[in-house]
Formats: sequence, C-alpha cells, structure tokens
Amino acid sequence: MIKMSGTSRDGKRRVVLLGLSEGNLMRLREKKPIVINGEEMMMPELDIIICWGETEDKLAEELNYLISSETRVRDQRGDKKN
Repeated sequence: MIKMSGTSRDGKRRVVLLGLSEGNLMRLREKKPIVINGEEMMMPELDIIICWGETEDKLAEELNYLISSETRVRDQRGDKKN
C-alpha cells in the first residue's frame, strides 16, 4: 500500500490517496479490515479504515465493534443509525 496526504493543487482542500496492492485486496477479501493510523499521514485527529463486504448491511454489522454509537454510517441509500 502507498499512502499520501497533502493539499490540492489550489491549496483549498486536503487530499488523501491510498494505493492498494493485490496483497491488500486479498486481505480485504478475507474480511480483515486495513486500519491506518492518521498520525502516519500527518492527520492525528483521525484514523482511516478500509474494508470490503458483500453488502453495505453486512459491512456495518461486521465493523460495528470498531465504531462508537455516535458514529454516522452512510451508504448509497443515505444515513443509517449505528
């Protein structure tokens, strides 16, 4: 995996790029989320979690242990309660 954080060319937005290797994709298919500590990317206020699942509902169930009850969960259908 390659990781990059910086600023957009116009300087108005923060940019994060995550480049996944085949090994990362295999890990995700094994239902092993990839957790990136924000400090690695000069963003100590947040962590990034990359995951894969067959459906959004299954993902939400599987990852529930990683998030607090105040977390906003959103999929293509809109907001959900955690």
